[in-house]
Amino acid sequence: MSKRKIIIVDDNPDVLEILKEKLGDHFKDMEIVDFVDPEQAAIAIENEKDIEALVTDLKMPKLDGRELAKKAQKSKPDLPVFLRTGYSDEMTDKDMKDSGIQNVVSKDDKTDTILMDLLSSLKKEES
Repeated sequence: MSKRKIIIVDDNPDVLEILKEKLGDHFKDMEIVDFVDPEQAAIAIENEKDIEALVTDLKMPKLDGRELAKKAQKSKPDLPVFLRTGYSDEMTDKDMKDSGIQNVVSKDDKTDTILMDLLSSLKKEES
């Protein structure tokens, strides 16, 4: 049986490394798979099994977080999607619903704690 995965996407490698470390510390039983390129992440989501959640940045070149979420929902309609952004005022409820985004989390330490709580609740729901 393969290990369950959380896919994280951010075009800033430094931010991605910090988030991967935080998630890895919190979810030791899961593989944290990181992508700087959202297009590569979309391909992986389509082809991978056992994906628990997608955590993505909003503003990225080539493919923004909304579009990545839409692509993910096409191949995995039940996949929980969490959007991390410094621009939360740009996401309306309609944007979230249309993109399949469960929650928008601002990029700071306090909201990273909220993100961990949200992901933990998903993990418990599956148990």
